[in-house]
Amino acid sequence: MRLLYPQFLFIVLCCSSLLAQEALNEEVEAKAVIESRGELIDVTATVLNKAEFSKSLKYQLTVFKKASEAQSEAKMNSEGYFILEPEEQKILAQQSINVEEDQRIIILLLILEDERVIAKDRVVINGREGEDNMVPMVVRDLETVVKKENPEAAMLRGMVLENTKTKPGRDFYKMFYSLYTANNINGPKIVRVDEELAIGGNTQIKILVEEQLIAKFVVNPRSDYLQQLAENSVARVRRYFAQLERYENQQKRY
Repeated sequence: MRLLYPQFLFIVLCCSSLLAQEALNEEVEAKAVIESRGELIDVTATVLNKAEFSKSLKYQLTVFKKASEAQSEAKMNSEGYFILEPEEQKILAQQSINVEEDQRIIILLLILEDERVIAKDRVVINGREGEDNMVPMVVRDLETVVKKENPEAAMLRGMVLENTKTKPGRDFYKMFYSLYTANNINGPKIVRVDEELAIGGNTQIKILVEEQLIAKFVVNPRSDYLQQLAENSVARVRRYFAQLERYENQQKRY
């Protein structure tokens, strides 16, 4: 029995390590978005809260640059604290980096909760595939960094259409659209804000994603009332797009 204990301990440690890796990006997803502009690359650090409750978090964005074995490695750091609401997607930091020919660059984004890493993303430019157990995305041709999107789908992304009939309806639309863009939702489907007649001469607002009804309420001209409804409606739309993305990812997986 004494001889089997070290093997048992080794198995337990390996399983614990694998479970810890799988837990990353489970409730919070980190994403380093890379766009190429000739000799420059733009790095945008983003985060998405998949949970149904808010989180107080910290991010660390680190860029390592090294052109050749003879040159020393340069490192650029950016970090900060932030609050992430349920289903909220947020831009944390943006940097532009000069890239020389064959220069190896590593971009590492970490999201921490109580000093514990809960999400990460890593991009290697001009690197070697399978460099370590983080399994980085490797990019050798900078012109292929940006994922190509269908032109028609790209044109529809983030679009919000207005069909209002009264001043309170138009005021609501302005509040809704301002919050929608401020939250960087950029949904892949068209969002519609429709106003129509309701019982008693009142009007009601409907929020739709294509033909899917997301929210519906009777219009009240009070500004604070409209602002609260705009915030609730944006949160519902954001949650809908997050659920849609999770469903599509599950379909691809199976």
